Amino acid sequence: MPMDKKLWEKLSAAREMHDYHAPYGGEYGYYDAVRKGDVKLLRKKYLIAPIYEAEGLGTLSSNGVKNILYHAIISIALISRYCIEDGMEPEVAYSLSDLYIQRADACKTKEEIGNLHREMTLDFASRMRMLQKKQVYSRHVIICMEYIYKNINEKIVLSDLAKLTRLHENYLSQLFKKETGKTIVQYIQEKKLEQAEYRLKHTEESVLEIANDLNFSSQSYFIQVFKRKNGRTPREYREYYFRKYLKNDIGVLEKQTGKDETDVRAYYNSQ
Repeated sequence: MPMDKKLWEKLSAAREMHDYHAPYGGEYGYYDAVRKGDVKLLRKKYLIAPIYEAEGLGTLSSNGVKNILYHAIISIALISRYCIEDGMEPEVAYSLSDLYIQRADACKTKEEIGNLHREMTLDFASRMRMLQKKQVYSRHVIICMEYIYKNINEKIVLSDLAKLTRLHENYLSQLFKKETGKTIVQYIQEKKLEQAEYRLKHTEESVLEIANDLNFSSQSYFIQVFKRKNGRTPREYREYYFRKYLKNDIGVLEKQTGKDETDVRAYYNSQ
């Protein structure tokens, strides 16, 4: 394929010139600081230099201003998704993302884009910080949440959490419900369904594979509780996500390949 040849040529040139992209770990650290609302770390480590001076930026355009603009847009889009995963209301995150991308598109210089990118970063981080301040939990409840997060693919029962926190099962249940507004069973199921939603949107795993991996008692039970929460079966949810969020990709691929939407979907999934 033509793209494979271009990719090989780009990788070869990068090796010869020692021109590599920034390490993923450093990039993730920046996004992680935003989602955690760590404004202090962002100012101290990640916002010392503007985005146009960052090392390892890929070349997305031969035009210097456009190149920084594209990187800023990618950053804005990713930050909005990370913040949604950590509790920001989706409509708030998407609307903020749209507004900042519109403002970035109106920027004429690298300096304007850099200032906007900094403002955007601190805005999202500050909102996440305020959001987390509203959710103050006791040490025992936090221990349970962390255990559930780390063992989301396992079968988690109340007795395990009680042993972990060294609290009586009944007391732990009451404490958890008081602070979160949910029973432990409801919370576990909610987190498993969130993980299922993510996999349906971002992987090609089958419904059965997801149900088994997340330790639901059966595929039919998984479909039942998923539909109860989302109003759609897992298969319908994946289709809805595809149509809502990948429409732009479809339009681009239709122009590039000259195919209709049915063929484009097959083309997209094969890449």
